[in-house]
Amino acid sequence: MEKHVSDSIVEQVYQLRPEHLNGAGRLFGGTLMSWVDEVAGLVAIRHAQTNVLTASVDHLEFLRGAKQNDLIVLVGKLTYVGNTSMEVRVDTYVESYDGTRKQMNRAYLTLVSIDAQNKPKPAPRLILDNDEERAEWEAGKRRKELRKQMRKEGVLMNLQRICTVFFSPTGGTERTARILAHALAQTLHLEQMQIDLTPAAARKQHYDFSPNELVIVASPVYAGRIPNKIAPDFAAHLHGDHTPVIPLTVFGNRSPGDSFRELALLLEANGFVTMAAASTVSRHAFSDAVGAGRPGHNDWIELECFAQKIAARLNALTPTPLAFDRDTPIAPYYTPLKEDGTPAKFLKATPQRTANCTACGACATLCPMGSIDPETLDVDGICIKCQACVRGCPHHARVFTDEAFLSHVRMLGQNYTSQAKNQFYV
Repeated sequence: MEKHVSDSIVEQVYQLRPEHLNGAGRLFGGTLMSWVDEVAGLVAIRHAQTNVLTASVDHLEFLRGAKQNDLIVLVGKLTYVGNTSMEVRVDTYVESYDGTRKQMNRAYLTLVSIDAQNKPKPAPRLILDNDEERAEWEAGKRRKELRKQMRKEGVLMNLQRICTVFFSPTGGTERTARILAHALAQTLHLEQMQIDLTPAAARKQHYDFSPNELVIVASPVYAGRIPNKIAPDFAAHLHGDHTPVIPLTVFGNRSPGDSFRELALLLEANGFVTMAAASTVSRHAFSDAVGAGRPGHNDWIELECFAQKIAARLNALTPTPLAFDRDTPIAPYYTPLKEDGTPAKFLKATPQRTANCTACGACATLCPMGSIDPETLDVDGICIKCQACVRGCPHHARVFTDEAFLSHVRMLGQNYTSQAKNQFYV
């Protein structure tokens, strides 16, 4: 099969809202990265007509910023197609109300066509219709050769790619993991791939990693620990073979607790070798006021510095595992408190539907536990209070009404709005 460049061009438009901005009121780089990745993925899917994985982001150059209410236009198109890989160029513009566009970013991403077993699958050949497309093809071919050369000369551990694995019901953990993975990929000149364990079906598959892969495993922090309904899935389905790993836990501005040690020990028991670790701050899933704007510009800078330190460690002549406390028992889960300081008992609380509900079924699709019946939309299984259905409902029709839960949320707002610090171990 052969297809034209024009067959798969994608154009997406976003209007910047407060949740897209960093502390300085400008478009947050991590948000733009996710949009660029989304557009590139849609281009590749249109061309290959299969699922795809992002393998690398080779070039990401910021030419200008953007502020609230600006219209952001992303245009993606194919530039080069190999056997299973596809290079996509994504141009990002700020568009004024009169339609004038000013370029703010250009990125080149490599994606891989995969089959139902997540194995690389041949992609359709690309038909070049004009001199511009032929020039892009030749440039993409040169970039592919340069990537091979940089991998050959790059990392002494003979790493071949970065694999980012995350569970992220409301997006904060995924965003932080992608920032770190991108910084590492740029520093180490490695390809990337992502594995999203948020859907319940994804946590039923087994994932095996080789010694030549650098793996980031990212989890949110629930009550100072890895979510107790998700940790067994990590333990059952993630397996390494002396595979270097970076455990990353993301907490909602209260406390990381023992989460990084818990995740690191779990992974080490499954054949991974901890080379570095971090517990970083994101907006709390329960409240926009707790951890507001995190991760922001300063977090981005800290994560980039962390990536550079990791690269230096991996490039050492004799890289050694991270030294941390492997002996002290993991602390118990934190007991949520109400405003009066007494325990907030909301284990059985579930999100309720409001009159705004249109029965669209988004909540059932988003629930990472598969606990919302797609027909009745009733919660008929375990609710881990992740807020995926609450934050993801397009009509704001899911809410928690349990008074103990609401009192706990108010307590968080009264006591944990000061900016917590990220914690890095390398």
